[in-house]
Amino acid sequence: MEFYTHTLPNGIRCIHKRVKSPVAHCALMINTGSRDEAPREHGIAHLTEHALFKGTTHRRAYQINCRLEKLGGELNAFTTKEETVIHTTTLRGDFSKAVELITDLAFHSIFPPREVEREKEVILDEINSYKDLPAERIYDDFEELLFAGSPLAHNILGRKAGIMGFSQQDILAFVGRTYNTDQMVLASIGNFSEKLFLNIIERYLGTAPANPRKFLRIFPERSQSFNKVLRRNTHQAHCLAGGRAFDLHDPRRVSLALLTNLLGGPSANSLLNVSLREKNGLSYNVEAGYTPLSDTGIATIDNGAFFLSAQKLALLFTVLIVSCL
Repeated sequence: MEFYTHTLPNGIRCIHKRVKSPVAHCALMINTGSRDEAPREHGIAHLTEHALFKGTTHRRAYQINCRLEKLGGELNAFTTKEETVIHTTTLRGDFSKAVELITDLAFHSIFPPREVEREKEVILDEINSYKDLPAERIYDDFEELLFAGSPLAHNILGRKAGIMGFSQQDILAFVGRTYNTDQMVLASIGNFSEKLFLNIIERYLGTAPANPRKFLRIFPERSQSFNKVLRRNTHQAHCLAGGRAFDLHDPRRVSLALLTNLLGGPSANSLLNVSLREKNGLSYNVEAGYTPLSDTGIATIDNGAFFLSAQKLALLFTVLIVSCL
């Protein structure tokens, strides 16, 4: 059997693949992201992910950071619009320590107010840094229009005023409502048996109390076509075209992913890169992207240049897309 799967009594699903490697990777994926925030919680999912590392009932922040790194391992996390993921990389023999630490963060974090206030400043710097990157910011501007009226329209980082207003109790309430055990998957890959994997997950994750989800995500309504020009104080010009695409459960997603890669994938010989940059030297960067979500998706083509006006860039961009297809 290529994959070993098991569901714990509390609803946490677990999957393991055995490979011949001295390194083990582990991730707890929680089906909670920025789209699950209430209207006044914009940005709290990302803040919560940061604050997970600031203290638990068993460890201080410094002890969390040192737990795996002193063993030569890694601990990190990230937030998307639909997921919060805590992941580790360790030597095979330290896998149980990784699972124990992930469990501690996910179920025993206390979010000390003093530490949370410090982390807010870090996120404010992250927001400021992000605003200096028009190649990234254009995606938030686009999704705000594409998913207007839906939580999916919000950027993941949130807004400064909202971030500063969150308290320890707000974070605890968000975790209690959205960190549901039936919405969690523990995935691992490493050179250890199914029996050992089962013993470890039952010992640590199996003791977590069941907390089934009591809410449903709202499907984002279809938006009207739009064309918007935003003027920023930058020497760059960016143009992005796109729309809704297939969700994670649609079998056509594989074909779309292949088309996306051929059209504007990361390689230098993608159709758009050859046309815009290699042949004509008109663009610094062009790429196509496809992001499937649980009930919808996003397909985009983004182009950036330094010397063309946005209007000329958009016109050239449209012509080349049509010619490539």
